[in-house]
Amino acid sequence: MAETETEPTEEAPSPEAPEEKHRRRLPIIPALVLIAIIGGAAYLFILRSKPEQAVARLIDYQLKLSEAGLGDQLYDNTLSLAMKKSCPREDFIGVISQTPPDFWRLTRYKNLHIQVEGNRAIVTYDITYNGFVTERATAANPDIYTKATKTTLGRLVTLREALALIEAQNHTAIGSLFGGPKEYQDARKAAIKKGNYRLKVETAGEWYDAPDSHSSCGG
Repeated sequence: MAETETEPTEEAPSPEAPEEKHRRRLPIIPALVLIAIIGGAAYLFILRSKPEQAVARLIDYQLKLSEAGLGDQLYDNTLSLAMKKSCPREDFIGVISQTPPDFWRLTRYKNLHIQVEGNRAIVTYDITYNGFVTERATAANPDIYTKATKTTLGRLVTLREALALIEAQNHTAIGSLFGGPKEYQDARKAAIKKGNYRLKVETAGEWYDAPDSHSSCGG
């Protein structure tokens, strides 16, 4: 995404850093949606890199899903089982679909710091919208992400639904999420070969957005 920026830093914000007293918030973006958009929760990637780098890539991927308006895939693929239990799927998707098209173009993620301790990642950041701070996670009050220790299967996904998801990724508000026509066709062929499958609510070894003080559905 050319206009959305993440700016990693080496130093985590000080726990004593003063909080912004006057934040300009967008009323249609509840806290849980901001958490999913901002933070780490794992999409189904196998990343041969340090955990911190994997979480950073996942942040960028979630931003891309959000900008594309794919709230269903953002919910299914990036929220932890515990987070999903706290927020109904349709409510979450509804909020994503109502987000103004220019929201992501005016949003910047700054001072991003990710610290991984075992199966737990602590993420701090500042978010600005059109130059105003709208959200902040600090060392004293960070976003928390966890790595799944087992695979949990969910509902059945039919081949028809799988192909519809691929089609949605190929025609989004920001264009195709595939690298080109070949990648799109390859994805279709792989889905047809796979057929019906059980949705993985969580996959062992992957990162997901976990409940914390920042998460509240519709808050």
